[in-house]
This record gives sequence, C-alpha cells and structure tokens, in this order.
Amino acid sequence: MSQMLIIGNLYKRIDLNDYFNTKRFSSSREGILSIDNNIILFCTLEKSLKDKQFHYNDYFENDFFRWDSQNPQHINTPMIQKMVRGEVDIYMFCRIFDKIKGRSQPFVYCGLLEFSEHFENTSRPVHIIFESIEYQDNPNLKLKEIYDWRPSGKRINPKRKSVSYKISKRKKFSNLNNVGNYSIDHAQIRERLLRNLNYTCQGSELGTGKCDVQLKEHPEWLYLHHINGLLSDNSPSNLRLLCVSCFQRQPLNNKIKVPPGVIHEIDRKRAKISSDVKKRVSNKNENPYENDLNEIIQTYAVNRAIKVYENSMYVVNKVSSDNKFNLLCDKKGYQSRKILVKGSIESGEVVTLNKHEVISARDQSSITDLFIVHSITVEKVDNKFEAKGGTIKHLQNWVPSQDDLTPIQYNYIVP
Repeated sequence: MSQMLIIGNLYKRIDLNDYFNTKRFSSSREGILSIDNNIILFCTLEKSLKDKQFHYNDYFENDFFRWDSQNPQHINTPMIQKMVRGEVDIYMFCRIFDKIKGRSQPFVYCGLLEFSEHFENTSRPVHIIFESIEYQDNPNLKLKEIYDWRPSGKRINPKRKSVSYKISKRKKFSNLNNVGNYSIDHAQIRERLLRNLNYTCQGSELGTGKCDVQLKEHPEWLYLHHINGLLSDNSPSNLRLLCVSCFQRQPLNNKIKVPPGVIHEIDRKRAKISSDVKKRVSNKNENPYENDLNEIIQTYAVNRAIKVYENSMYVVNKVSSDNKFNLLCDKKGYQSRKILVKGSIESGEVVTLNKHEVISARDQSSITDLFIVHSITVEKVDNKFEAKGGTIKHLQNWVPSQDDLTPIQYNYIVP
C-alpha cells in the first residue's frame, strides 16, 4: 500500500495524480486504469439509477471484494490477466453514490486487492473475487459503510455462491504471527509521539541513514512504525516515528508509493540539515589541520574499508591519489580488486563520482567495488574533530550504469 494513501480516507480522482506520478486522473472517468505496474479500480456501488447494462455486482463480502469487469472484458483480456497473474498492484477506491444533490462524491480508499478466483460461467463481464489484503477490522465510519453495503436482493445473482468458505491470507497470517491491524488507540499514540518528538523523524535509529528531518508543517508525512511488525505491540521500544522516506526503506514497506514531490522536499530538508552541520563544524575549527572536514570523513571511510578487506584475507594497498580509486586489494587465487571509497555524513543515497572514477569502474579488464560509509557523525574530542559511526553499503563487482548517473557539470568550449 502507498502509505501516503490512507485507508478509509476520501480522495477525488484528481488528488491521485501526485501519488501515481501521472496526470491521467485529471481527465479519465474510467472505472479501471492501468498506470505503470499498478491497476486502479474505481467502483460506485449503488447502480440502481444507471442503465441496466451497467448494473455490475460490486460489493464487499467480509474481507473479499466481488467485482464485475467492464462489459467487453473476459478472463483472458490482457489487463485482467495481469491481475490474475499478480503482475500488478491493485488499488481499490469505492463510493456508494456517484452524486449526492448534484455533487460528485469522492472515493474511499480501501487498500490493496489480490486476485482470488473468477466464476467460470461469467464473461463480458467476468465476475472476479479479490481478497482485500488490507481489510480493516476496526474501520472508520466511511469505510464501514462501504464494507456493509449490499445490492438489493433482486440484483444479487443466485448462481454466485457466497465466499464464506474462503479464509483470507490476511487472517491466516494474523493467526500465525499475531500481527493483525492497528490498535484502536493508534491515532492517539501517534499524536503523542508527534508532540513529544517535535515532529522529528527517528530514521537515524533504524539504519536508514542520517535523518533528523523535522516536518511540523507536514505531520501527515510522519508515520508510526512498529519495528517487530506487530501492529498491536505499542511498547515504547517497538515504536519509531518515521518520515515517509524512511518508512519506505523498512523491509515490509519497500513497495509503498510516495509522490516524488514529497521525497524531493524531504531530501531538501535533509540536505539543509547536513549543510548546517558542516557549517557548525567548520566554524568551530581552531587550526588549519581541522579545516578539511571532507578529508576527515574520507580518511575514516577508507580505514573502515581497509579493515573489511583485511578481515577477508586481502592484502590491501593504498594507491596514490589519481582520481580513480582508493585501494588495491590482492588475494592468492583471486583477481585483484580496485576499491573506490566514499564517505558521507548524509544518507548515502547519492554519491558524487568524477569522470575518471566512472571510466575506471567500467574498465572490463579489472574488478571494482564501491565501498560507501554513510551517516557518519563528526564529534569534537580533545579539541580535535573525529569521525564516528556510520553505515556501510558495499557494492561488489560494481559497474555504474548510465541510467544511474546524473550530469552535474559540463565544460563548454566557447566559439
């Protein structure tokens, strides 16, 4: 699920442009949209006022959703097959009425769906049963209305048996792991943490890089994270307040979608924090040997790399500063490895490479590893600045792809 899309909240179509990085929601009125590896379903449940050809049977039955496709579609329609094979994420938006007193109604976000089965005797439209894998045991009022709604008795096809025989994966997983949904006081706990932490992300405590970004003006970008995955475990040691960027990096959340504009703004705030740290450290320097903060950080990172490779029984040699790589490692019976080391007090998601480093790494006659030590802290000890901590990111047999490189400077020959 996109954690920026909150289950039970109301959304207009146009609101979704940023979440899926598109402009198609502004003009489309289709009930099913395919965008990248996502399929978005829009269902208006009450169809009694529509033409008979549009009297689809769409409704929840416990934590399964019964859905009729569009009239031309059958089980082998390519878009339907993508859902059947699990090749796409299926996002569900429902509303009961399309208009009330002439005003178009927003949709309630119901979370992700997963294909369960289809009724073989149905085609054009095909009747499909989805599992609601994010079904809420304690829904808010709007979502409960969606869950409870049923079409009038005459419109329910008697040949379509109940799905009460089905046991969802969600329930099986909950029974096995005691995970379940958020506790009923989830919102109050989050609000308390927001105030106590002054709306500041705790991502630095979970290995997601240096992130102390403060989001007081955007509290909706901060989420309550349960470290052990048990949503009912609200013990203080299990809770961290994370910005959506750090939340997305946690193992169970790597598929969530966050609007690019949000990520950009958080990165901008992080960069400002890093810049302020550098300025504070620079202003406190008391002699010329402490002026080069980058050298302190880089030397620390190189020494970390040396220890790692020596522990792997390599003979490590520092190379002269030739703007290509930092270490040359040899081990009997193995090909030599060039090691490019990058140290940073930032999150390590982006590192700066020069032209010679890229050319050297792409040289097929040798092996290059990229060794990054990010989120390093710099402290003053005995009147000297020292680098400490940091997280290692180790890319072996590394060849930088052109798609991952962004030009930041050009030399222009003046005519």
